[in-house]
Amino acid sequence: MLFILSAAFVLCVSGAAKIASTVGKSRVLTEPDPILNVRFNHLLIVIGVIELAIAVMCLTHPTRRLILGLLFVLSLNLFTYHAALWFIHWHGYCPCFGSLTAAIHLSPRQADLLAQLSLFYLLFGSLFFLASPSFLKNRFGANAMKRISSFF
Repeated sequence: MLFILSAAFVLCVSGAAKIASTVGKSRVLTEPDPILNVRFNHLLIVIGVIELAIAVMCLTHPTRRLILGLLFVLSLNLFTYHAALWFIHWHGYCPCFGSLTAAIHLSPRQADLLAQLSLFYLLFGSLFFLASPSFLKNRFGANAMKRISSFF
């Protein structure tokens, strides 16, 4: 499925960037996260490893529903985290991509927007493909999934 392959790519880039950013000397890495009260560098390592593990599963595990479920749970957790940051009026930028943003000449605002777009892509894409089999079957009949699956 093309969505799962693209999600694996997004998670590989994001997870590797998170882990690579922890070796930097940015001051924000030593500060505590405003939600979890854990240093950003520790948080980025854990989330980066989780993202890389799910990316590997996207490429190797044969069960699509399990992969889509993992993508949905991960993206829902990240969405909830970002919503909590918004709720407490935290105005910092997400250090999610770390020093990768400087290497590709992105401002912190652009990197934050890229992280949010990636998050919405994973969240709504996984939700759509988790919900679509039953929706399509009920709406268009049993053969609809075969026609849609052949497209992807």
